[in-house]
This record gives sequence, C-alpha cells and structure tokens, in this order.
Amino acid sequence: MTDLNDTAGLNRTVSYEPEATPDTDSDSQFDLAGINLIGGLIGVDISSGQPLVQFGLDENTNSVELDLGISGVLSVGVLSSYALIIEVQDGAGNWSRVEDPSQNIAGGVLTLDVLGLGGTSGTVTLTDLPAGEYRASLVPNPALISVGVAITRDISVTATDLIENQQITVGEAPTGNFITDAATGGHPADLEVTSVTFNGTQHVLTDGEVTVVGDHGSLLIHADGSYAYTPDTGNPTGGVDSFSITVSDAVHGVEHSANLNIDVSVQDVGPAPLMAAHATTETLMEDATDTHHDAGSDQQADAHDAAPLDGADATAPAAEAPAHDDAQATDAAIVQAQAEPDTVPVELTGDDQTADGAGEQAPAQDSLPELTLAETGGDIPLAGLVDVADAPAGEPAEGAPSTSSATDVEGGVDVEDPTSYLAETPDDDQTHHPVV
Repeated sequence: MTDLNDTAGLNRTVSYEPEATPDTDSDSQFDLAGINLIGGLIGVDISSGQPLVQFGLDENTNSVELDLGISGVLSVGVLSSYALIIEVQDGAGNWSRVEDPSQNIAGGVLTLDVLGLGGTSGTVTLTDLPAGEYRASLVPNPALISVGVAITRDISVTATDLIENQQITVGEAPTGNFITDAATGGHPADLEVTSVTFNGTQHVLTDGEVTVVGDHGSLLIHADGSYAYTPDTGNPTGGVDSFSITVSDAVHGVEHSANLNIDVSVQDVGPAPLMAAHATTETLMEDATDTHHDAGSDQQADAHDAAPLDGADATAPAAEAPAHDDAQATDAAIVQAQAEPDTVPVELTGDDQTADGAGEQAPAQDSLPELTLAETGGDIPLAGLVDVADAPAGEPAEGAPSTSSATDVEGGVDVEDPTSYLAETPDDDQTHHPVV
C-alpha cells in the first residue's frame, strides 16, 4: 500500500463592526488679528493657539472623520488653502508627526488642496491608522493664503474602531476510499480497515467504523475503506492531519499500513476592502452672511438667498447658473472674489488713507454712494485690479463719486491719485466700482 494525500478547505469571511462608543472631541479657535504660523507648517506648535482635538484608537482597523469649518469677515479663503497637522504620542508621552504616504500625510501635514476641498466646510476621512493616541489641528497653509481678520476655525473628530468578526464555514470536505486508492496490488476486496492511529493513539473500529479527531478536523472511516473528513471550523489555522491506517488481509493473514494525509487550507472569501481615505465638501462656498445683510439692501439679501451654495459635492460639476439681474450679478462677484486665494482686502473708511497708504485724505464716509460688500469689505482678485492710467477712454462708472478733476474713461472714473484702482467685475455689463 502507498500513502494517500487529500485536501480539505475552510472559507473565512471577515467583516468589521463599528464600536458602540466612538472617541469624539471638538475645538474652535477665533483669531481677531489674523493667524501667524511661526516656523510654517513644518515647525508650528499645534498645542498652543490652534484648534486642537485628541482621539484614541485601540484597533489597527478604524475610521477617523474630521469635520472642518472656517468662517470670518475678510480673507477667509477656502479649505483647500488650509492643512491638517496630525501627531501621534509615543510610549514616553512625546508627540511626533504622523507619516502615511498612502493617505497623503507627509511630515504630519495633510494639505487639503490635494483632496479638492473647495468650500468653507467639509469632512476628511482617514482609515486604518495604527492603534495609538492622536491629536490634530486645522491651520492655514502660508504658501497658499494670508488670512485676514476675525477668523474662526472649527474642527471636530469622530474616531471609530472597527472590530473584526470572522465567520468560518466548510469549503471542502473530502471523501474517498482508502483501500481502493491506496492499494497497489493484490485483491482489494480481501482487505478491510481494522484501526486508525493518530498522534500515537490507536483507535480500533467498532461496528465497522470509527471516528478519529485530528488537529484540524475529524475523520470517519468504515471497514470497507470509505472515509469522510470534515475540517474543524473552530480552528481556522490550516495544517495537515496525518492518520496511519491499518488494513487487514484475512485471506492471507497479513496486515498493511499507510498514511492518509489531509491538508487543510483556509481561504478568505470577503468582504470587499475598506473604503480608502477621502474627503468631501459639505458647503462649496458660504456667502458673507451677516456682513452682507448689514451692508446691503433687501434686494441684496434676496440675491444672496437665491445662490445655491450649500450641500454641493466637491467632485460634482457646477450647475449652469441662471440669468442674474444686477444685484444677483454683484452677489456672484462677491462669491467669486472670496473663492480666489490671491486676493487683497479692500476697505472704505473715513480715516486718512489712500490706496497706497501715502496719507492723503480719503473721501468722507458719508459722501460715498451706497456700496455692496464687494466694494466695502470683500476680497477683490488681483487679476481684477486695473490701473486707472491704463484704462481706456469712455464713460464714467455708474455711481462713482464726482471730483473736480475726474476724466471720463470706459469702465471707471479717473481720479487725481494715479495709484487708485478700479475693481473690475467679470461681466462687461456690470458696474465698475472705484476702490480707494
């Protein structure tokens, strides 16, 4: 007789269930006079003067959702001009920057522009950070934005451990006939199985059969050599069970023995991999809210309410804008100006100042025409500033303050101060307003 080899299999399905109570934290930071990051993103100390959240992870399979928001009066920008700084605590209690290139984290910095966060609020989701204690902060990226005044940064975190659950089922349970398959000669009909030995223990057949429990499953064998092996779902490690089978030839009065080797394998059959790290934008752009309503008329407020800005997806294409009246067009210019990172704050006050700060007297506040937010405090794109000296000749701008030396030009008003600029709106049919 010769040894006989057979195979068995287990199927393993792995699923992950979120823990009942995730770790949560939130923080908010208000900066009246702007934000100064000493040392830039690499050297900033997030433990002081920055919005900071802390969270713990007990499992290596997890999901971390960071909800972010920015708001303010001037030069807030969008989240793509900001960055997340993420640190992990070591065994000695020291904090160090996280490195995870697969999730765009380098030197502890995750710049939000790579995730396409183009609004003022959104969510960043990280997955499968190594178990440990973490902290994170939302900071402006000095390379992309110089924030203005009265800025509020909000950050909150929900860190959820995902508990692994395994379901093991029998995938393959082999059957066969040991005498038929292992006999190499003679007359198999004269043979019968009399005993099975496993790990040095002999098991004699009783009533023509015996069940022997191995390390990875159990073998049921009959005197005629037929057998069935069932792998053990309670031991999903895989391995080989080797049974020594004794066969008796009653006609010739001899015994033969050979091994029945069952190789048990474990195969993973699911589920699908966890979702990769991603970011979503909850609000593509917020308008100037309270400042806008205080500075404008009811018509401006109506135009603001009509702008479909909330709830848009960061990856979704922009919907085709409907036709706007003048007030709506002005409102759209405000939003476009706020969304442009290369902007300069513009103010009109009654203080002694000029556009270049040279000290000449600006027009008195009460002598100025009624102005929208874009003219009194909005961010004007650098690309939209045109030197009056280069402006073509034409008609004076609608609503521009008159001066004794004003000269008609197309799209604006030429004033005495050659450093004054015109803030141009994108559409040719909109009013061009003087900015001082």
